[in-house]
Amino acid sequence: MINGQIEFYDEDSEWGLIRGDDNHLYELRSAQLPAPRVGDKVLFEPQHAAGAPRAVAVRRLRSAPAPIDLRRGGVRT
Repeated sequence: MINGQIEFYDEDSEWGLIRGDDNHLYELRSAQLPAPRVGDKVLFEPQHAAGAPRAVAVRRLRSAPAPIDLRRGGVRT
């Protein structure tokens, strides 16, 4: 098992990338982790696959902090 962090996730394609603590990138599919968000800390099993290594048996260790709404500072549109 390897610790890592979600670096990229596209909701439309349900595909993303995890950067492992070994500094390699691993492919993530949403079926491996419900509602993944960039910045989530995860634990996963690396799996070799054609094209790129995959992350399987992914578990969220810590959720990413909530995004900051920069418009809240009194900015009006």
